[in-house]
Amino acid sequence: MPVIDGVFVANVPLTAAESVVRFVDLNSHILRQRAAVEAATLPIARRVGFLIGSGIIPVVQVRELEAKLGAALMVTYRFGRDEA
Repeated sequence: MPVIDGVFVANVPLTAAESVVRFVDLNSHILRQRAAVEAATLPIARRVGFLIGSGIIPVVQVRELEAKLGAALMVTYRFGRDEA
């Protein structure tokens, strides 16, 4: 099922299992989580980009960015697992 502008769009008829999934809730969760990921990672991502642009290898900052992104993605993973 492709995602267009953060919304799942069925390109084939849904199966019986898929028809009970709350796609509206899933879509709203994805949009909220994408905003949360951006808010959590944007400051450090900008810092990493600046340091890389300056020729500095920002190991500590990259690890911090990975940790924040990983934590945010786990929220979505848990939500999807619970829905399934």
